Amino acid sequence: LNQKIKWFLENFFIKFADEIITVNKAIADLYKTLYKLKKNPFVIHNCPHKTLIPKSNILKEKLGIPNDRYLIIYQGILSKGRNIKKLINFMNDTKIDNLAIVFMGYGELEEEVKNAANEQIFYHPAVPPIDLLNYTASADCGISLIADSCISYRYCTPNKLFEYSMAGLPVITSDLPEQARLVKKYKIGEVPESDRSSDLTAAILTIMKIKSYELKENLANFTNKYNWENQSLELTKIYEKN
Repeated sequence: LNQKIKWFLENFFIKFADEIITVNKAIADLYKTLYKLKKNPFVIHNCPHKTLIPKSNILKEKLGIPNDRYLIIYQGILSKGRNIKKLINFMNDTKIDNLAIVFMGYGELEEEVKNAANEQIFYHPAVPPIDLLNYTASADCGISLIADSCISYRYCTPNKLFEYSMAGLPVITSDLPEQARLVKKYKIGEVPESDRSSDLTAAILTIMKIKSYELKENLANFTNKYNWENQSLELTKIYEKN
């Protein structure tokens, strides 16, 4: 009943909007079909500003992680639907040498992450947005394994996908339509076939073998398009049109 009421209200009020903005094409297409819109919603991706982030060693120094560890970072909300528990189990069982992961953020699973901490699993509190990418750049790879548990998750493009890339990291993402499309198109990471440990292991090993010059070029192509300066130009077009 709650969902039906929300749909009725949104369906009613959306007709009075001069323009409709959402965060990716999949959701824009869904809105157009769901609410029988006469024109396409505008797509504005939630990207960080275009900036050059130097490689750092902040996380390893602060958390006492050996320099020879290949460091994966998960940043964001620590909650259900993001495969946090599966990542913890994976790290406890992995056969990949010299691998470590940092969970950086807050949420309902924060205590569980803290309790799981060991020589391969680390926790760091969330940091202010102005400092975020400097911390991100101190990892070697970013991960975003969103569970396909609802429409919102299925069609999401998490901020962290663009933040990892802007900080110069390859990414591992779930095989969901928008995330997978961007990662595969621009060749900025790997999309495991499933969330099974064997597929995640294969994805990590593949990323660890990526040549630095190839990754740098691919990330440059991606971030040159997906940055806030470009997205804000689209906002200006919408404003001038009205």
